[in-house]
Amino acid sequence: MIYQNGYEATSISDIMAAAAVGKGQLYYYFKSKKDIGLAVLQQIVAEWDQQLVHGILAADQPAAPALTAMLAWVLDFHRQ
Repeated sequence: MIYQNGYEATSISDIMAAAAVGKGQLYYYFKSKKDIGLAVLQQIVAEWDQQLVHGILAADQPAAPALTAMLAWVLDFHRQ
């Protein structure tokens, strides 16, 4: 929700409803909305690192096909 709607536009209530959890459950894992936002960023960075840096760019291929594959991956990532 944060990625699609933006951090400011996503409320704690929105997150709880989408995750089907109560306030107690949410605050057991996250102290604040800021912590949730940071967790989202960490997940995105980990995905980029795994799939893009260690996958596409680490592959033994010439620069032009690697760049093309990288741009296609980034575009697909944002479309999703």
